[in-house]
Amino acid sequence: LKINSDNFSLADFVDISAKDLFKKTRLFGEAMKDVAKKGLYIWGTPLVSASKNRVLIFDERTGKEREVIMMGTSNYLGLTMHPRVVNAAKEMIQKYGTGTGSVSLHSGTYDLHRRLENKLAELKGCEDGIVFPTGHMANMGCVSALLGKKDVAIIDKMVHVSILDGCLLSGGSFKTFRHSDTVHLRQVLESFEDKYAGKLIIIDGVDGLNGDISPLPEVVEIAKEFGAKVMVDDAHATGVIGDRGRGTASYYNMEGKVDVVMDSLSKALGGLGGYIASSRDVIRYLRFYARTSFFSVSAPPAMLASALAALEVIRSEPKLIQKLWENIKYMRENLKLLGFNNVEKSQSAIISTIIGDDLLLRQMNKRIFEDGIFLEAVPYPAVPRGQERLRLKIMATHTKEDLDKTLEVLEKVGKEFGVLKKSPGSVIPLEEKRKSARTVKEGKEIEVTEISSKDEIAESIKFSWRVYQNHPNWVPYFLINERVNLLSGDYLYFKKSVKTKRFIVRENSEMVGVVSAFVDKRFLTYWNQRVGFLGFFEALPGCDAAIGSLLNTALEFLKSQGIEEAWAPVNIPFVFYGGGLLSSGFDKTPSFLQPYTPSYYEDYFQKAGFSSIKRLPHFSIDLSSPGNKNNIYSISQASSITIRQLDRSRYEKEALAILRVYNKAFPRLWNYVPFEDDEFIEFVRDFRELLVEGLWLVAEVRGEIAGFASAFPQCAPVFRIINGELGANEFSTIPVELGLIKEGAIVLLGVLDKFGDRDIGLQLLANLCANMIDKGYRKTTCTWEIIDKKQDASQMVGKLGGKRDDLEWTIYGKYLKQK
Repeated sequence: LKINSDNFSLADFVDISAKDLFKKTRLFGEAMKDVAKKGLYIWGTPLVSASKNRVLIFDERTGKEREVIMMGTSNYLGLTMHPRVVNAAKEMIQKYGTGTGSVSLHSGTYDLHRRLENKLAELKGCEDGIVFPTGHMANMGCVSALLGKKDVAIIDKMVHVSILDGCLLSGGSFKTFRHSDTVHLRQVLESFEDKYAGKLIIIDGVDGLNGDISPLPEVVEIAKEFGAKVMVDDAHATGVIGDRGRGTASYYNMEGKVDVVMDSLSKALGGLGGYIASSRDVIRYLRFYARTSFFSVSAPPAMLASALAALEVIRSEPKLIQKLWENIKYMRENLKLLGFNNVEKSQSAIISTIIGDDLLLRQMNKRIFEDGIFLEAVPYPAVPRGQERLRLKIMATHTKEDLDKTLEVLEKVGKEFGVLKKSPGSVIPLEEKRKSARTVKEGKEIEVTEISSKDEIAESIKFSWRVYQNHPNWVPYFLINERVNLLSGDYLYFKKSVKTKRFIVRENSEMVGVVSAFVDKRFLTYWNQRVGFLGFFEALPGCDAAIGSLLNTALEFLKSQGIEEAWAPVNIPFVFYGGGLLSSGFDKTPSFLQPYTPSYYEDYFQKAGFSSIKRLPHFSIDLSSPGNKNNIYSISQASSITIRQLDRSRYEKEALAILRVYNKAFPRLWNYVPFEDDEFIEFVRDFRELLVEGLWLVAEVRGEIAGFASAFPQCAPVFRIINGELGANEFSTIPVELGLIKEGAIVLLGVLDKFGDRDIGLQLLANLCANMIDKGYRKTTCTWEIIDKKQDASQMVGKLGGKRDDLEWTIYGKYLKQK
């Protein structure tokens, strides 16, 4: 059996069920043979020298030894070869031998154990400590011992897998919250109130993937409010952040205020092992109930001695940490200037850049390795799909030559594979370059610039507030940060399918217009049309020459990609962000998710050669009318199928079930493109906080989901309060404000064709309207994205007493002449 490994990830060989238990191992073996044949097998490359800034490796592909720069070790301070650390280990081997031969509670405890545990507790501002043979065992043993069957752990989604293993071993429950999102942490805690007995919040001090520092003060405050304990995994923090490398609590001046601290002896301390520091009561309990301690032979003397010596080196040689931070800042700034993404998130010695594709990651890692740089390629499923990344770990012992060589190789390979987001310089220090074109028209200097940095994109988004300052019906429905991520290409859908460029135009140095150009490969394939899109367009009035130059520049980009027709304005992906220019109803606030645009935009597009190609209607239903009420209740109660609410406790699973309907029911929808599971989940995740009971419905026929309908409160008042920025204070107002809204907005409805003869669409709409009436809503709007094989939106809305209103949007198109 031959397997093309390009089509598989490591996750594909986990859930293979067969009577032959080892079938999965043979299939995996064939895949790895193919990986090796293609020269992509770098995992587990043997080192034949000490782990330092430069190492000798045995390259199994060539059968030869060679030197590479080591950028893949957590030996942040280079202590694995520090003379004091090495000599301490040697001396203790001579005195105690190589091992204990027993578990700690029997005869496996040396005086070295007690000395080290006391020093580690002191380091973390705790009363006592317990050492484990490995860091993984420390997390597993601690969590599984502390959590009982009636307890719950609330864990950051990015914590190390050893914490998840501990939760699973404990028999207790666990919930997750979005990485470093304390608003979501609070929501998770509120969601189960007094359902559980004890609560343990677990976070990483420094995230092992992005290198960012956790918001510990906020976590501790929330824990106090809900009667929870806090555990911090400090594995990547010790030796890097805080006073003299004391870790996360020290970084925030919170020593003694964290209930449990886990840490590793195998990273900055340069050895092997892990430990827990906490109160004397907790540590005493762990000695008897942490299985990975009680049932494991205790840590060997050399390991204990090297850790003690490493602690003394950190205390007495502060220049090591100073040098580490010089190297961190140098690499981080230069990688940003080169155009590698995600780098700005790093606040520590870990710097990663997201590649977003498993095969591309392997290919890039091979080229980087061939050019003498040994770093870490982190594939799926170690990270979610679309988050596959290259990870660098910076050391204090890296020389300027090491860093410059690494940057040189990364720039070369980044260019080769087209992953750089900016035009990089060729030497260090690097100078950021921007593509721009200046002209002088009508006595005004006009400059069109392509932008790509998040700061520039954020500036271009905030430009909307200038455009609409005199338009009271405009509402910033989407958050600034969310739109920055979208236009930076950070969403999975963009990484997989979309090539985009963002342009701004300045007139006499003042920004007067912005637009994004999109080439959606999935759209091209699905519809077999060479159509590109211009979207997220905004402009000030009276700037004809400047806006003409802006649109022409964006169209030239589309032409360079082989595009033959442009549609505008279309905000990709259309199902979430919509598009079109408002052609009537300028005195009204559009319903949720619908754009508002000034009347003069139409003139800009017509002058650029665009003409109308599609009109998007809008509907409304008067829910206060007695006749409409009776009719709506009658239709909703006559339903012969099961209509239920979306189960919020299974939100992501329910969302994927809705996606199945969407991908089958919506191909008739103009500008439809199918979504993959992970892409859809990423887009709908943020909508969860706006869900109101009874406004997301699912229709089932004999247990099979046949259709869905979704509605939101008309959220304009809420989003006016938030004004594009979502912080803890603003977020707390949402439940109150949502309760005051008396108007709904039906945004999507889909029914599978095979159930198209059962009036499911009409019944779903009637049930939505009935639920709104029960909540005191007096009106609902309805978009044109209502898909049912039996009848269209206007027919269904008409049967409920609704009508087409005077809000309407127009999509424009233009054929592009190819050179």
